[in-house]
Amino acid sequence: MPLNLEDLKKLLVNPEEALLNAAKKKNINEALVILVLNSILISVALGISLKDYSLIPGVLVAGIIGVLFSAFLLQVAFSIIGGKGKYVDALISLTYPFFGFSLSFLIVSLISFYSSYASIIAGVILFLVYWIVSLVGMVRVLKESYKLDIITVWITVSLVMLAAALTIYTIAILALPGSFLTSFHLYPYR
Repeated sequence: MPLNLEDLKKLLVNPEEALLNAAKKKNINEALVILVLNSILISVALGISLKDYSLIPGVLVAGIIGVLFSAFLLQVAFSIIGGKGKYVDALISLTYPFFGFSLSFLIVSLISFYSSYASIIAGVILFLVYWIVSLVGMVRVLKESYKLDIITVWITVSLVMLAAALTIYTIAILALPGSFLTSFHLYPYR
């Protein structure tokens, strides 16, 4: 059965049931549709918020590639830790739970056209609710899909995030002009 508006509505009003159904179906095509939809919503919302619509294509492509690569990293980590899931499970965990946040971002961006105070109030309410749904939903889908306990899932996700942060930090130290290594002439290219 293809993805329809009723499925998207369930992600907003009954995310627990919708996330568990998505984890059981393991449909990579639907996960890719949700990924593209999330990326479109976020890129348009960011373009509206920054009043720079030329950012939309770059954010769209970066979001899609970023999530696909992040799902690969999660798959590698959960395979090493002994999980039973596949790449589609990691992709589902990074797409379905974040639909509510993506839509909220667009809604708050549109409200900001009319009133910054109303957008702050709506943003606090919507972002708080849907960040909780997104993060907890991601962990729940990973737990169910990879057949691991919640502590193992939480630690594994934290380690993947730590590895990403350390990679960015290491690249920043080595590559940026004026970094620690370039000041001591250890870096040959300036």
